[in-house]
Amino acid sequence: MTVEPGWLSGVTSRFAAWVLDTPRWKFLAVLFTVMFFRTGMTFVAPALLPIAKDPYHNPFTNPYEHYLFWSWLGPFLAHQVGATTPLTFTLFYLTFSLLFSLLMVRWLFTRLEEPHARIAMLIFALLPVSATSYYWIFTDSLTLFLMACALYVPRNAPALFLIGVALGMQHFEQAFFATGAALFALAWTGRRGVRLAYDWRWALTLLIGAMAGKALLVAIFAHLDIHVNSGRLFWLIKAWALMLRRFAYSYHFALFSAFGVGWLVVIHFLRRPSPETRPVGLAILGLLLLLPISDDPTRVFAIVTFPLVCVYFLRNPSFLATIPRQTVGLLALLWCLVPWMFVWSGKPIVSAAAYDLYTAIHHLLDTRFVPKDPRFPL
Repeated sequence: MTVEPGWLSGVTSRFAAWVLDTPRWKFLAVLFTVMFFRTGMTFVAPALLPIAKDPYHNPFTNPYEHYLFWSWLGPFLAHQVGATTPLTFTLFYLTFSLLFSLLMVRWLFTRLEEPHARIAMLIFALLPVSATSYYWIFTDSLTLFLMACALYVPRNAPALFLIGVALGMQHFEQAFFATGAALFALAWTGRRGVRLAYDWRWALTLLIGAMAGKALLVAIFAHLDIHVNSGRLFWLIKAWALMLRRFAYSYHFALFSAFGVGWLVVIHFLRRPSPETRPVGLAILGLLLLLPISDDPTRVFAIVTFPLVCVYFLRNPSFLATIPRQTVGLLALLWCLVPWMFVWSGKPIVSAAAYDLYTAIHHLLDTRFVPKDPRFPL
């Protein structure tokens, strides 16, 4: 990735200076401000509110909604702290979104040298995973928080196992594919003689913990006599044909939204003559196979690739050192210019920021016209 000389070089130089030379607080403040304006927030957590009010019974009569009950840990914790109204329940998940962002900032700036940490923060912002827990304030908030916690204890097997158990009780399928892909890539990378900050034992411990968490959740449901179907597997068996049709008409949007502008970083990584590239490339290719059978492929792919992204892109000084200053500026410029895209039910939907502002004005001024989110017409 190189930038040709000329007027574009001057623009990218200014953006590179913002990333690399401004005070850290100013860089981070602008980064997150732009991120929120690019994405906005959607408060979908209340869909799980019936579980938070009573986590000991399945409130869903529609079998297609049973998959929500398998993300049981979050509503159970909300029930324990009394977050059982639409506002408090949303704030409960929003807290985990904020903690996730804070953990990522601290992790990068304490593990990397300042210039590399800033480049890594920019790459993080380029990727949909940085904002998906705000765009949909929902189960992802807690899932990503737990995954971020695992980054802090790469050699602490008991802590990793407990985090894996929590992930299995929060969203087993995402945890399974995320840790499984990381295990595949790290094991292969290790066999090729590459030493990274994380190894295959880190991923394996999380994977075993996630499977134990799912088994524990099944035991809890059996003990409480909670009747629930297989959840996401039931939904997939019943709706796979519909999802394939939707993907057929939106695959180009889904593929782009998987990494967004971050595809440039991924391609740059895979072009390097390094033993890491083939394991990571095949792991990403395997996870792309989830897109056609996911009704919300952007957020699913963002979460299942998160461990790979952290280990190989963000916490990899040798890779970060290959990104020149002008390219950093170009990435920052494109991040500001290219719209946020999120694919849901076969439809590309964009930033919620303007709708959030419209809604805030409605509530502050008590206007007659109740805003209706145009992204969700039903």
